[in-house]
Amino acid sequence: MAATVSIDDNSRLPENVLELEGDDFYRFTKSMSGALLTEVLEIQDIDSVFIFLQTSDIFEIFQHDSTILRGLKSKIGFDSNDGTFQVKLGLKLQYEYLSKLLKSKSDQKYTKSSSLTSEKIDILLRKHSILLSLLNFYENESTTNDQHEFLSLFINTITKNLSLSNTSRYRYDDKLKSFAVCLYILGGKTTYEFVRLNLPGSLPNLTTIHSLIQNNDDNLTEGKFRFNKMAKYLNSFGVQYAYCAEDCFSTPLSGGVPSPCHFKTDSISQLKLWMDKNEKASILNIHCVQAIPPPNQTVAPPNFVLAGYGTSNADNKYFRAMRLMSGFYASLSNFDVHVDSSMFSIQTDATHLVTKLRNRLLSATAALQVGDKCITMKHLQQLLDNEEMIRLDHGLTQSDLK
Repeated sequence: MAATVSIDDNSRLPENVLELEGDDFYRFTKSMSGALLTEVLEIQDIDSVFIFLQTSDIFEIFQHDSTILRGLKSKIGFDSNDGTFQVKLGLKLQYEYLSKLLKSKSDQKYTKSSSLTSEKIDILLRKHSILLSLLNFYENESTTNDQHEFLSLFINTITKNLSLSNTSRYRYDDKLKSFAVCLYILGGKTTYEFVRLNLPGSLPNLTTIHSLIQNNDDNLTEGKFRFNKMAKYLNSFGVQYAYCAEDCFSTPLSGGVPSPCHFKTDSISQLKLWMDKNEKASILNIHCVQAIPPPNQTVAPPNFVLAGYGTSNADNKYFRAMRLMSGFYASLSNFDVHVDSSMFSIQTDATHLVTKLRNRLLSATAALQVGDKCITMKHLQQLLDNEEMIRLDHGLTQSDLK
């Protein structure tokens, strides 16, 4: 009768397996799980056991469409009818088996290397009160249904990285990388560096952030509609219906749609010619799609940006359409759209309204009419000149009025 191999049997692993890196690591994975799994690791630069154990799912990257991945993607799996990518079962089982072996080996090493006695633990707890706080946190965290999952990941990343002597060996989970990119985009370079330098080991450096942004397949291309990505996005939430809106601006069309990357050149003379001859785009047109969840789903998915492009056209016809549909001092002579009050409704978000008010207030050539009174930039200047008011009161700077 053939002998069975236990998941926890580490006899197949070399003694120094946790220290393997680069080509040595790839030779090991090839001997254990085959060339195909090794190729999946190589294309993602997962070149050590440490990085391997820090990666939650090595196949997650293949959910994205990329020309670099297409060849390998066709080898390891297939696209199902619902648009999702399925990894071949045999390859997935090989990955899970290797993961369990290496994790078991890592846990054994940690247990053997830990020389902390009860007395030493008591001394450390008295000396470092933060350890006791962390113990209390993790004890309660297990009963909160992963409410603080990201916070736990953040703390674990810092402690693991700071235990390493070489900063080049710092590693970050995919969720933490996504958080870092969001922080960089929303806060800017200065804010990101301020947080990173004051929380050592918590966030990747700027070089890594720039690489993540450049290699992201979700980057927008001017004038290019992302219908395929939108379909995958809606499928990920299990929704079939959505509504699309644009920001009240028209655009010149070529064959019925905007021409992607129309103004793209490496020639300075060509750029100068465009600057001299072509009308500048003063408006950015954004098309957004909102997924409509099923009745049993209480949380609506976030908006999806379908396309964006510059335009110099005004929005008069869109405003006219809104006026006609809303009955705001306008009506259609041959069709009554308000025969049923429930057929049409308009909802304008507060941010949109306030932005238009702000643009009108800061215009040097226009005045905001409120009843029989006018608000101009002179009134804003009076707010700035008032010594009893600070910026927190009005949110203005002198440069806003220039």
